[in-house]
Amino acid sequence: MQKMDIAQGTPSQGVSYSPIGMTSTSSTGKRGHSCCGACCDVRRAVVICDVLLALFGLFGMIFLDAVEGAMHSMDSTSPTTPDYNNDINDRDYISTNTFNWAILRLTVGVLVAGASIYGAIIYNKYLVGIKAIFLTVTMFHAGLLSVIINVSFLYPHVLLMYYIHTGIMSEETYDEEKQSCCCV
Repeated sequence: MQKMDIAQGTPSQGVSYSPIGMTSTSSTGKRGHSCCGACCDVRRAVVICDVLLALFGLFGMIFLDAVEGAMHSMDSTSPTTPDYNNDINDRDYISTNTFNWAILRLTVGVLVAGASIYGAIIYNKYLVGIKAIFLTVTMFHAGLLSVIINVSFLYPHVLLMYYIHTGIMSEETYDEEKQSCCCV
């Protein structure tokens, strides 16, 4: 692409930048953009995000197991109280039910993160899309902080799906799109 250098008045070679949704007519050069401005390409960002989310999920399961064990070992109701058995049963049911749902959500999150990592490695937009759906569904579970975190993790997933769909990111074009500031 030729551009006119205003200061010199002579043609110079310009950098071709195509925003999201616009594809370049040139088949060479980077067509996608960097995640978070300069960090890395979106494929690498999806792998990094999903590894972090899987690790958080595993640590969450370990933490919940430790907390659940501590809750059952520290019972404040004494056996001399008349409603001792009813109180214990109600609390055990509530804590066990909540605990089971939390473990189920964390387990599904780790499995979906693994599928998304595999999808990013093999350029499969549907496997990456599963994680995007999971992030969208779980976005509002813990208030504003959860929304901010999920949107920031959702960003590279949606872009990678789009880039795989349009052919910007594929096994053949990854050498042109590859970018990293610190990893590999």
